[in-house]
Amino acid sequence: MMKKKSLKWSALLIVASGLASWGSHTLAQGGSTALPDLVPTKLEIIPENAKAGDVPAVKATIANQGSADASAFWVTIRAGSRIVASQHFEGLPVNQEVQIQALFAITTSTNSVEVDADSTQSVAESNENNNTLVRQIDFSPDIVIQGITFTPNFPKPAERTTIQVTVVNPSTRSIDKPFSVRFMQGRTIIDDKFIQKLGAGQSQIVEGFWMASGGEQTIRVTADYFNSIQESDETNNLVTRLLDVTTVEPTGADLAIKDLQMTPSSPSAGDVVTLQATVVNHGSGAASAFKVLFQADGSDISTSSVPSLGPSQSTQVTLLWKSEAAQRLLRVKADSDGVIPEMDEADNVTTLSVDLSPPLDRCGQFVWLNVQPESIPDFVALTGQTEEEVADVFLPQVKKVMEQQYAGINVQIRLPFPTAIRATITYNDQDKGEILGQAPLGTRFGTAFVYMGSFTALHGLTSLALSTLQIITATVSSHELGHLFGLNHTSQNDSRDIMSANAELSPLAGLEIPQFTPAAHQQLLQLLPFCH
Repeated sequence: MMKKKSLKWSALLIVASGLASWGSHTLAQGGSTALPDLVPTKLEIIPENAKAGDVPAVKATIANQGSADASAFWVTIRAGSRIVASQHFEGLPVNQEVQIQALFAITTSTNSVEVDADSTQSVAESNENNNTLVRQIDFSPDIVIQGITFTPNFPKPAERTTIQVTVVNPSTRSIDKPFSVRFMQGRTIIDDKFIQKLGAGQSQIVEGFWMASGGEQTIRVTADYFNSIQESDETNNLVTRLLDVTTVEPTGADLAIKDLQMTPSSPSAGDVVTLQATVVNHGSGAASAFKVLFQADGSDISTSSVPSLGPSQSTQVTLLWKSEAAQRLLRVKADSDGVIPEMDEADNVTTLSVDLSPPLDRCGQFVWLNVQPESIPDFVALTGQTEEEVADVFLPQVKKVMEQQYAGINVQIRLPFPTAIRATITYNDQDKGEILGQAPLGTRFGTAFVYMGSFTALHGLTSLALSTLQIITATVSSHELGHLFGLNHTSQNDSRDIMSANAELSPLAGLEIPQFTPAAHQQLLQLLPFCH
């Protein structure tokens, strides 16, 4: 069941007390002996959908997150009670990783796989409580949505429309209790239906009814919306479709962005460049007038109009853009107002990543925003956007807010993986109740967590404007990153303070972007000075 929560900043910027500790081990304070810390950071089963009788691979990644190099140690992997791999490593430098991989047979009695770093207790570590990582093997049923259709195919505004999906249980376990199928337009509920039971290998057609709203609409259908069924895979319960609801009659037009180029291709930061998008109509009919939208990190740059485009024709749309000394994701979208009915709306968008950031000096640090695939359905539910919009609009906007909050600090925040040493903010699908984020205090190159399952369980958030959600998500991320950098709470009830422990958030008031207090900002400057 989804939990009810109040809109309290303590629920958003968790870390009320005790964040000087992580798990049951208190982090070493200044003056402590430098020690290694061997931590299993990843445990994978390949392929992910392996079942009883299969012989998949198990791969574990071990990192040294301590402050000193590790001497020789053993790593052991068990499947259930069986040892399937044991490997000796001669040592591991600070902030380096090693991997171990082996094959194992899955039986119906194999319910977990476990990796143990330093299984012989050979290395004295700063934290002896984080050497193991367990991966459960679940033979629960699975609910999958296959396909989505609309009747009529291209509804007009205010026209009654049938949305049809096929719900499948591809597992070998029956589902013997009811579960929901929710139909939504963005973040607005359209219809709720219930399936009473679904046998192993069976499917059922489910229909929802919708009075179509005009414009480009994001239609989402989620099976088991209330999480009443424990599944082996919770990431395949959602299907999303873009649909243009318009008075324009369908002609068979199908618009796509074929190409996006920047000239010159390697400018200096601050140069004015030319962006050119090639728009093609690879459909069978002509497209009437439509608009083409250019964005940078989710912010609109410019909109251009195309009067018409015949079948198999293309056109170039250009504009001038002043480049920035930062990493930016350029995005261009054809028919941005959603006036041309098309069979395929997914190819109307393309992106181009441009990085004109100054080289990070030796005193600076990268920060990686690590968005786990299992968290994407939570972002979709929170925002009402498509996966593409989450990846190319919402998350770049979150990054941009964080850049404003860390302005003047020697950090560079990245969505693409930075190969250099880094701090990591990991977004996952866990629901931790009132806790939306956690981080070990003073672990500069460590990992903090933002729990998107907790966001979606906090019902009031889904009614907020997207710009407010971006600020909240960014501030939770910046708060946890601040803990990685060693910041404690600097206030109790101040919604303007990033590091506030228990500030009120009023969804009815405009939310300004919180900032660090002058003292916290100075502490960050001392940790991350600019070295030239």
